[in-house]
Amino acid sequence: MKIALVLGGGSVRGFAHLGVLEALEKHNIKFDFIVGTSAGGIVGTLYAYHQNVYKCYEILDNAAHSDVVKEMRLQDYKLNSSHNGVEESRLHKLLNTIRGTMLLRRSITHRSMVSEEEILRFYRLIYPDNLSFDDLKFPVYVVALDLISGKDVVIGKGPVIPAVRATSAIPGLLPPVIVDGMMLVDGGTTQKVPVESAFLLGADRVIAVDVGRDPDSSDPLNTGLEIMWRTEDWSNYRLHLKQLSMADVLIKPDISHINWYDTEAAEFLFKEGYQETIKKLDEIKKVISPGIFSRIFGRKRKYYKEPIGKYIILD
Repeated sequence: MKIALVLGGGSVRGFAHLGVLEALEKHNIKFDFIVGTSAGGIVGTLYAYHQNVYKCYEILDNAAHSDVVKEMRLQDYKLNSSHNGVEESRLHKLLNTIRGTMLLRRSITHRSMVSEEEILRFYRLIYPDNLSFDDLKFPVYVVALDLISGKDVVIGKGPVIPAVRATSAIPGLLPPVIVDGMMLVDGGTTQKVPVESAFLLGADRVIAVDVGRDPDSSDPLNTGLEIMWRTEDWSNYRLHLKQLSMADVLIKPDISHINWYDTEAAEFLFKEGYQETIKKLDEIKKVISPGIFSRIFGRKRKYYKEPIGKYIILD
């Protein structure tokens, strides 16, 4: 019986994945392969290379606090009309408007806010330049979306850096990756937690980890753009829930309130991932060591014979 660990996207909230891995290690919970989207793909590949949670934490924490990330000014791409639940001052609103106009202008003339050179510098802080999926100690797959065909692309071979760049290429913010005529962007667009991909790769049981942010009904709806964003949020969330419903065990730390760029929250995120996994240990053990009846009939309840989306698997 094959067990897949599925790690979802969530940017800096991906530090919680390391807490999950630490808890699984400590309690001798084994899995056969990892499938990851975005931050989940980064953590999965890094862990499969080093097989040391704390080494991975150190590398990612150093990268998150590097000059490269500071120069990207990622916090500039979070535009809110409120701060800590309090209405902003007129000056703050004005500055937000000016910054938003500058970002909108760049998005019209460029494929992404962050340049390819900047993002490559970031990933070279995390991985050796020539690292390949063949160098990983166990199988890892990362999921991206091809904007040309509309198919989800599952990558499990070739160089690691282009693959993780693709799976984490937030549309509009980070540059898409061109591979074999495909234009690849963040797999979280269609699979924030790629449970279906894990089943298509042969998993019998799936332990899924969701570190994403659910739609927030308190977010402002004062402009047409904010209304469009909220509509898209709810549409994507319905698809997200469909993916999660397929998992045998869902680990969801209470970290939705952490902003995606908040690099100072790494230690908190790690602890939350660890603690939530500890709470799920009995459920996990039951799922990965089922009785005969469950072995025969248990998967049919979760597994969809017809995939939700269309796929290209590079393995």
